[in-house]
Parts: sequence; C-alpha cells; structure tokens
Amino acid sequence: MLFPGSRRDPATRALGVSVQTDQAKPKLSDPLAGRRIRFWPNPYAANNNKMPFHDRLAEHPASSQARQQAEREDLRLLYVGWTRARDRIVLAGREGRIVGDLLQLFRDKNGPLVSEPTGSQLDWAGLHVDVMIRTAEPLPAKTVTPEPGTSYVATGPREHPRAFVQPSAMAGSAPKLTTVERIGDRVGITGDCDWSNLGSALHGFLCADRPGLEQRQRESLLLDLLKRWKVSSAVNVEDIVRSSDALKHWIATKWADAQWHREWPVLYRDKNCSVVRGNSDLVLKVAGGLVVIDHKSFPGSIDQALGRAAQHAAQLATYAVAIEAATAQKVLSSWIHLPVSGIVVQVPT
Repeated sequence: MLFPGSRRDPATRALGVSVQTDQAKPKLSDPLAGRRIRFWPNPYAANNNKMPFHDRLAEHPASSQARQQAEREDLRLLYVGWTRARDRIVLAGREGRIVGDLLQLFRDKNGPLVSEPTGSQLDWAGLHVDVMIRTAEPLPAKTVTPEPGTSYVATGPREHPRAFVQPSAMAGSAPKLTTVERIGDRVGITGDCDWSNLGSALHGFLCADRPGLEQRQRESLLLDLLKRWKVSSAVNVEDIVRSSDALKHWIATKWADAQWHREWPVLYRDKNCSVVRGNSDLVLKVAGGLVVIDHKSFPGSIDQALGRAAQHAAQLATYAVAIEAATAQKVLSSWIHLPVSGIVVQVPT
C-alpha cells in the first residue's frame, strides 16, 4: 500500500514512480475514510459462483458497464478479423458450437445474426449463405510391434557428491612445499594440551586482534579465549601476542597498503553441484588482486609443518576459486600461517 508522501521513499524514486495526492495522511483508526477500494477480490472459491453475492455483483451497474466494455472490445477485434479476409473465412470449432460465443456478438434487437450451419448453409441476417463443412479426420495410427527387452540392468549402488562441503574437508594435497618464510620466534608449548582447542583459541585471537587495541586489552582478550578453551596453561600470553605482531609486520613489509578482511565467508556451488561453505581466516586486498592466508596451529618441526601444509592445498585452492568468482579479482597467492612455528608457507593455487 502506498501512503501519501511515499514519493519521497528512495525505492519509489529508484523505480521512477511519483505518487501525488491531495488527501491527508490516513487515520489508523479509520484508514478508508474518504477513500475507495478499487480492487474487489473474489472472497469465494472459483467453483462457488452461484451464490447471492454473485447475483448482487452481476446486477451492479459497474458489472454491467464492465461487460459492455469487454463486449465492445471483442466486437472490434471480431470486425477487424472478419473484414480482412480476401477469399474466405475459416471457422474452427466443435459440431454444434461453430458459431460459438464470439459470433453471438453479431446481433440485433431480435437476437443473433448468425446461426449454426445446417447442411451446407447458415443464416446470415436473414440471408442463406453457402458454407463448406469439413470434419477433421484423425491420422492413421502407426503400427508398433512390441519388442521385449532382454533384461533389466541394475546400476547398483554408487557414490553421489555431497550436498554440502566444507573447504577444510576438501581432499587433495600439493607436492612438498618449499617456499617458507620465517616471520617470528617459535612459541613454547607447556605440557599436554588439546590441540583442537588451542587452535580454536589462536584463531579467535588472530581474528579479534585489531589495530588500536592496547597491549593490556590484547592480553586480556587472549587470556579469556585460552581460559574458555581450557588451554590457558599451555602457552605464554606474551608469546602469542608477539606471534600476532610478527604476522602484522610480515604483511606490512610485503604488502604495505593491504586491507585486511578477517573471517571472509565463502559460499558457492562447485562443478559437482555441491554447496561449498566456510570462512577464510584472512583475505588481503592488495595492489593487483587478493592474497589468502589460513592459520594452522600445527606444532611440529619445519619439515613436518611443510608436509602438513601441503595437505591443505585443496582447501586454499577452494578458497581461491570461490573468492575469485565472487569478487572478479585475481588471487595472487595463498599462504598458510603457522603461529606456533613462527613461519608462513606459500601454497600453489
């Protein structure tokens, strides 16, 4: 419903709609005061057409006016079609309904001017007009010789693509990676800990560690995350904060004007019609394109870290394909950041 003043609405301006009114704003207690409903919906089902409501509706002057207007339009179209025939007019219809409802518009005060044809003639305003009546014959049926099949070949069970896929679950690895850059010191790990929980805490901190936070705020944020994931005794808070600083310094050195986009959501349909959805840890917008960085908390040696990073090549490639499709920008490179080891590893895309 468009109320007075809606011409100021941005949506109506965008569509080129201008609403003009000389009415005051409607009163919510009586919204139809001084107004009319210009569309009357049928309150009954289509097959309930023999009710008192319909009789009153048909007898209303507005209904009669609408019927007369529709008949005049049909008569105009009928006249145009009837007078354009050069040699003959062909009327198609079922037996007994050749004239049909449309030709009933040719009438005078005594009734219709055209009658149903009898034999080879029909009456046209009192004149006998010769007509030719042809009955369509069905085409002869084609003879089909049934040929029984030999046997039913069962396809058997088969593997179907999954409906939803997480990028981290994508299979496939790259050859052993060699492009490694040391960006910081190794983080010491104390005792045994749940590496999955530690990884969740580190991911949360690297996502939330924004520019402008004071050192005390950063350490408090990290400590809360470590306590929440029950790994507060596994690492030193200052070591993780320095690891985050090392990542920032490395990015600033390599891409000075990079714009950071943390936890970039990924959702797209791959060639197998599976919906791939997840979140890329960090996407950098740099000169000429984008850079994808994924955090992994693997604690092993450099050689072990390289082997583990290679196993995530498919995940990084999936992020790259989805992000390129969504942004129409080239992914220039993909990296795995290992904060515990203090290194970054480039993964081919």
